Amino acid sequence: MPFDGAVSFEMAVLSTSTLLVTAICLVVGRGQFVIRVGSLQIMIGPDIDMLCWNVRGLNQQARKDVVHQIISTTSCHIAALQETKLQSVDAQTACYLGGFKLTKYICKPSDGPSGTRAGLLLLWNDDQVDVSEIVIGDYHISATI
Repeated sequence: MPFDGAVSFEMAVLSTSTLLVTAICLVVGRGQFVIRVGSLQIMIGPDIDMLCWNVRGLNQQARKDVVHQIISTTSCHIAALQETKLQSVDAQTACYLGGFKLTKYICKPSDGPSGTRAGLLLLWNDDQVDVSEIVIGDYHISATI
């Protein structure tokens, strides 16, 4: 089901002096995922509309394969990936990460020595959602969805 209304979405990477709460996503079975934030644990099925994930680096193909596999087994229409640690993302890489269904993307490249910090990637299915008013800041991507 496509999104009906416009919502404002923003993802940001906070400075290292700020306490970060990271979500860890684990595959526990076909189409079943566990999201852990601190001591909170949530099990979800494959019918999620949006996925927000601190991927902790996508410089290794094995990590890209996991992201591809998880996104392709859900029905999500938007994926917000944090800490990609990628200095650039081309259309082919974005399409693969998006499970070949999230084909539109915007990227905030990583920074620091050898691209070892940050990196944001917003992927979406253009057939299901409209993304506009995209702004790439120093530490965030903002968009109206």
